[in-house]
Parts: sequence; C-alpha cells; structure tokens
Amino acid sequence: MPGPVPRPTHGLRGYHYRYSQKAFGICALFAVGSGAAFYFLIQKPRSDRFAHFYATADPYKMLEKICEKNAFDSCPQKLAEARGLK
Repeated sequence: MPGPVPRPTHGLRGYHYRYSQKAFGICALFAVGSGAAFYFLIQKPRSDRFAHFYATADPYKMLEKICEKNAFDSCPQKLAEARGLK
C-alpha cells in the first residue's frame, strides 16, 4: 500500500487570499485617489466660487438690473405706479 500523498509545494496555496488582498488594496487606493481628485478638482473650486459670490454680491444692484429689464412684476417702481402713489 502506498504512503501518504505529499502536499503540493507550488505557489497556488493561498492564491485566492493573496489576490483578494492585492485587489482590495488597489481598490482602496483608487477610491482614496478618486475622492481626493473630486474634492480638489471639483468641490473646492466650486465652494470657493460660491463663497466669493456671496461675499461680493449686492442684492440691491441685482434687483435694480432686474427691474430695468422689466423682468420682475414686484419692483418697487411698478408697485408704486400700480397703486397710484407715483
């Protein structure tokens, strides 16, 4: 009767585990890189533009421009004319 079968010595033992670790590591790096790229290339410039707009915006000048173009029916001049005050 033959003896016990020797264990294989090739590199396939634990291959799935090593491949999964490598794949998860690459995915994690890709996710972190994508998140950083999105933040620095899209989100940060966008929030800076919003901050600059709201810091320098003058709502009264905007209202004047809209009223000059007659695009807004509730302009103070139109309301005064409609009520006969002017």
